[in-house]
Amino acid sequence: MEKVGIGIIGAGRIGSLHARNIANEVPNGKVLAIADIFENSAKKVAEEVGIPHVYKDYRYILDNKDIDAVFICTSTDTHAKLIKEASDAKKDIFCEK
Repeated sequence: MEKVGIGIIGAGRIGSLHARNIANEVPNGKVLAIADIFENSAKKVAEEVGIPHVYKDYRYILDNKDIDAVFICTSTDTHAKLIKEASDAKKDIFCEK
């Protein structure tokens, strides 16, 4: 079975939790990229779970054709904008509350 390419937007507590869970518990999912405005936070998570691409700008995730789905793990006030952009980019979406 082909793995689902996943991008995580937001590398704080929730984003890092989802990254670890996907890496350890979802055999048909692969986190390909993580983005956070605090790039060092994203780098730390990427190193911990083996995510190959780290971005400060989430739009690189949306532009990546290998990414099928995004996890939106940012502050609530950003959700509507990110959901709209991810939908426009034809990504499946999981959004934290």
